Amino acid sequence: MQNLTEQREWEKQGSSESRELVNAQSPTFHSLLSLKSDPLQTASVVEQGKKLYDTGQFTEAVKVLQQAAAGFKTSKDGLQEAMTLSNLSLAYQQLGLWAEAQEAIAQSLKLLQSGENTGTSGERSQIIAQALDVQGQLQLAQGQAEGALTTWQKAADIYQQMGDKARLTRNRINSAQALQALGLYLQANKILNEVQQTLTSLPDSLIVATGLRSLGNVRRVVGDLNVSRLVLGKSLAVAKRVQSPKAIAEAQLSLGNTARAQQDTEAASQYYQEAAAVSVSSITRIQANLNLLSLLLEKKQDQDALALSSQIQSEISNLPPSRTSVYTRIKFAQNLTQLKEKPSIDTPSWLNIAQQLSTAIEQAQNLQDRRAESYAMGSLGELYEKTSQFSDAQELTDKALFIAQSINASDIAYQWQWQLGRILKKREILKARSHPIM
Repeated sequence: MQNLTEQREWEKQGSSESRELVNAQSPTFHSLLSLKSDPLQTASVVEQGKKLYDTGQFTEAVKVLQQAAAGFKTSKDGLQEAMTLSNLSLAYQQLGLWAEAQEAIAQSLKLLQSGENTGTSGERSQIIAQALDVQGQLQLAQGQAEGALTTWQKAADIYQQMGDKARLTRNRINSAQALQALGLYLQANKILNEVQQTLTSLPDSLIVATGLRSLGNVRRVVGDLNVSRLVLGKSLAVAKRVQSPKAIAEAQLSLGNTARAQQDTEAASQYYQEAAAVSVSSITRIQANLNLLSLLLEKKQDQDALALSSQIQSEISNLPPSRTSVYTRIKFAQNLTQLKEKPSIDTPSWLNIAQQLSTAIEQAQNLQDRRAESYAMGSLGELYEKTSQFSDAQELTDKALFIAQSINASDIAYQWQWQLGRILKKREILKARSHPIM
């Protein structure tokens, strides 16, 4: 799962405001909590839930985690039950089910604070801190930045007492994002500077590589591009030293995004190609190639873009259904639309592009992922707008808007309101031309 900044940057790809893909599979500071191996059967169920979660199958993950929580409750293992409820809250958050997410994390914290069957004081404190991190994420996702900041400070106090530098550092990056949401940029920048110093002082590890990459991504989002590139370069260096192909590819992808934001297109192109070459993950490879495709279109290298699009199409068809797969198809359809609008290019067909988006809608519906469904449906509406099929465009945009409003996703609802306004205006103009005033 992504951290908060990466999540928001990734979701922007569904609109015309951003054509940049970020790494949708980067580790997050709210990753699923580690479980003991006893009882084995229930722990196995939790591991299944984690795999479903990591692959974006959130609805299925919810079902499995609910089963695991019930199992731990029956065996009177309060610590494991609380941990699983925190994980369940994360899965609910991914689906935009805020009330359910709040109930799950509230149950987790209540259980931990009761001290009933929840292990030693040290074990309990560690899990309370992690549960507070999850609660803070939920608060910030709902626009409660001040509440998130307070919650994360409570978690930070526990990490400080435990001497857990890695989790404290992660926590402080999240706090900086909350401060940014409140407009307190100087305070946020102070924390980020401290975090950067801490990370660079720690011994090489995958956690350090991941933390530096997340920090570099945050720096890019707030426009501190030179520092972003420097920090991401350090992330790449650590990833190479710990010999993690996954972390190497993710750092290169992030470096490509920052280089592109700096208008350094040659470096961006090189980073994207390197990320695609070394990636052990098909989704990361596709994302790197999609960003490269977008860059080729921007540089008007149409024939190269056409060749790369054929390669991406063959790979994208093999992706298993997940939220990441849905968003990847949407981005691919947007790139194909740009390619189609080139006067020198006959392919792909509008039908091919529409099929990509239809598949994205179908996958989102099967996953019961309403947020992803809204993005896919609104994107198909935008495609129909481009091809002057205004009736279908209006119907799809209406549906996308309804879904966004039903899950209180105001951050995407405004996109469809704007799109719907454009479509209605075009229909009025078309109607006026068809029935001129005599």
